Amino acid sequence: HATDELLGLGMAPFFYLPHTMFVAEHGLDHFEPSMEAQHALTRRLSAEASIRPYIARDPERTLARLETWTRDPNPHVRRLVSEGTRSRLPWAPRLRAFAKDPSPVVDLLERLRDDPSLSANAAEEMLRWTSPVRSFFRWTQVDTEIGGVQIPAGDVVLDQGRFGFA
Repeated sequence: HATDELLGLGMAPFFYLPHTMFVAEHGLDHFEPSMEAQHALTRRLSAEASIRPYIARDPERTLARLETWTRDPNPHVRRLVSEGTRSRLPWAPRLRAFAKDPSPVVDLLERLRDDPSLSANAAEEMLRWTSPVRSFFRWTQVDTEIGGVQIPAGDVVLDQGRFGFA
C-alpha cells in the first residue's frame, strides 16, 4: 500500500521491502528500535510480514505495542495492526496460534472495527476465520508449470492453501 507521498509511483514503495526484511531477520534482539522501524516503514510499505517474527517471539510485548498503534493517526499503521495479526497471509508465515485461538487479537480488531479505512480488510479477515472453505479453484490464464507439471492455459487448478491462502 502506498502512502500519499508515494501514490502513483508504481513499484517505488517496494524500495522499502529489503528494509522490512532486515528488521524481521536482524532486529529481534533489539525490540524498541525495531518497533520504531516497523512503525516508520509500514507507512511506506506494509510491515505486516515483518511484524510476525516479533509476535512469535514476544507476543505479549508485541501485542501491547500493536494495541497502542490502534490509535495511531496514520491509517497504514492501524492497518498493520489488523493485517499483521491475520492468522494467514499468502506472503508470510501463518500465525497458527491465532488460527486456533484468535482471542489474543480480538480486542485489537474490536478497537479498529469502526475505522472506515480498514473496514474492508477487517471483514475479509473475519471471513477467513469463519469460512469452511479451505481450498478453491483457479483457471490458468497462460501455459504454466507447477511442481514440474505442465498446465495448459484454461485448465483448472485446485489450490488447497499450500501457501497460506484462506
